[in-house]
Amino acid sequence: MALLGACGGDDKPDPRTPPANSSPAFKEGYAKGCPAGLESAAKQGSNWNNSKVDQRYGQDLEYKKGWDQGYFTCYDSQRSTSIFSGINPF
Repeated sequence: MALLGACGGDDKPDPRTPPANSSPAFKEGYAKGCPAGLESAAKQGSNWNNSKVDQRYGQDLEYKKGWDQGYFTCYDSQRSTSIFSGINPF
């Protein structure tokens, strides 16, 4: 019975939330990169190179790291989500 309780629920972290121990610059970059990743994934293709219109991306390494991680984490999360997720046809 205890085993079933351990399997219940969705314990995946929200991909829109940056890592808790990140610097403020990283978190700001993540907050900008994640929506761009979600949008690119929804368009069925990455627009990664054209998404970096923010001037800070080229000037602040921590911001850049956060933007990149936010973009790819959210892109991957969106692409792995399907309208059929969680449906068992049998």
